[in-house]
Amino acid sequence: MKTQSHFTSLFAFLSSVIVIASTSILSVLLLVNSASATAVEVENSAVVKSGQATQNITIAAAAQTETESVLESGVNINSADAQMLSDGLKGVGLKKAEAIIQWRERNGDFNSLEQLLEVKGIGEKTLRDNRPNMTL
Repeated sequence: MKTQSHFTSLFAFLSSVIVIASTSILSVLLLVNSASATAVEVENSAVVKSGQATQNITIAAAAQTETESVLESGVNINSADAQMLSDGLKGVGLKKAEAIIQWRERNGDFNSLEQLLEVKGIGEKTLRDNRPNMTL
């Protein structure tokens, strides 16, 4: 009977050890799984940010190419938007550029560069300084 009692006690002890060990192993596995999920989230976030950076670089490169094209061929005062006019013409800010566009909307395309003098804020000096940079 004493031997059976020892076996029962030993079995109970070993069962407890197995339960504790299983619980510890399960806890470790859960922690590893959680850490892996966090690593994947961080990696995905980095990929998204990288994609956004690439898109921003592409947009900036396109804007630079457009600006270089305007500088090489001149600003077409009949088709340029306000930003292109203000970027490509000396002494013309956004306000004057918008005035040029408003004149164009009211009167149609410019037939000559001298017609720019009819736009409020555009004088002889602005026309003279920008003549080489403008096209119709």
